Amino acid sequence: MSDGERRLRASQLAQGVQAEQRERRAAAAEKAWKTCVKQLARLTAAVRETEDALDEGGVYLDEYSADVAAIVREFDRLDIAALSDPCLAVAAPLEQAASLYQAAVEPWSACDLSYSCDFNARAEPLLQKGWRLADGERVQADAALRRMRTTPPAGTPKVGGFATSVPQDAGDVERSVYGQAVFVYCGSSMDVAASEACSSLRAILSGGVNSDELDELDGATQGLIEAHNLAPESES
Repeated sequence: MSDGERRLRASQLAQGVQAEQRERRAAAAEKAWKTCVKQLARLTAAVRETEDALDEGGVYLDEYSADVAAIVREFDRLDIAALSDPCLAVAAPLEQAASLYQAAVEPWSACDLSYSCDFNARAEPLLQKGWRLADGERVQADAALRRMRTTPPAGTPKVGGFATSVPQDAGDVERSVYGQAVFVYCGSSMDVAASEACSSLRAILSGGVNSDELDELDGATQGLIEAHNLAPESES
């Protein structure tokens, strides 16, 4: 195979590797998002129930106190250590919302117990201000959760950033398209059709590729391309 043909095959392999990397990053983001949604489901539901009740109006102090107690209880149940950093960024504003809702109980209760307290004039403006701030915190939590769904967790391999040249030294293999192809195509979920090519590629790359191994590299590369349908239709 000529150098030009080898570069073409490396380019085709690179496109396939990058597509697989993008899929894996999207899958990692989706998995992290689903995990966080599950972990915070009860707390989020408690916050929303309180917010919805206040929006509907007609809430009495005892009902509100019970709702706030439910929020605090759900937050206390959280396993904070089990939350990822992005999920902590969702939980933090929910915690702040819980604190704001809880802070409204005391002035409402004090006014409720005082015959001279005009609730509408004295207590309600203060409560409404805190509730608006709590709503804002919940909105921030929603935004952070949406970002999680499109942002892969830290440590997820990035797309591209590898060389398409033949890695002559062992230290260059991981940063080459060939090394990345082994990583994405030859793992535990390897396609059966690619097994022979994967086995050959691993052996060839183990110490870097010398000139005597180029034909074997070309054959293994072509095997991966065919196994994963990476060649343009005109070449298929």
